[in-house]
Amino acid sequence: MSTASRKVRAIAAGSAVIGLGAALTLAAWSDSEFAKGSFSTAKFGIQGAAGDSAFADHAAENEALTLAFSPEQPMQPGQTVVQAYQLKNIEGGVDSTVTLAAETKVGNLPLTAEVLKTADANCAADTTGDKVNVGGTFDLTGQDVQNFCIKVTLGANYEGQDESNDIVWRFDAAPKN
Repeated sequence: MSTASRKVRAIAAGSAVIGLGAALTLAAWSDSEFAKGSFSTAKFGIQGAAGDSAFADHAAENEALTLAFSPEQPMQPGQTVVQAYQLKNIEGGVDSTVTLAAETKVGNLPLTAEVLKTADANCAADTTGDKVNVGGTFDLTGQDVQNFCIKVTLGANYEGQDESNDIVWRFDAAPKN
């Protein structure tokens, strides 16, 4: 074996030993740390009841809660009928800001409606409260119930007979910021 060949082998062997030593040194002087977060979304939604605390979802116009206004109908000109209504957040849901988004009348009766925020679920012709107009907002917190008294009056000068009309109220909710 030639001298040059021995030198190449010696240099290669020495480099391998130095490289292995450096790798072992780096492995002994390195470390890792990990952190993990788990995330989930909150529940959100509102439910309505007809003044009887029997809350349920009525999420579409064709699923609207049918309110039984009193006194019993049919109405006479100038007469006002009333019905309690309640809203709350779903159980375990986050706080919400609610907007009376729409009041849609279907039919030709000259009806006027008032939605009043009240302290309790009692609702009579003389009930008073803060009026909520279309576009008006209010907050729902936790499982606190917001009570309303909805009053509907037939125009005093109405001369028609045996006609009917629907009114649909739409309440939209968004998480409270």
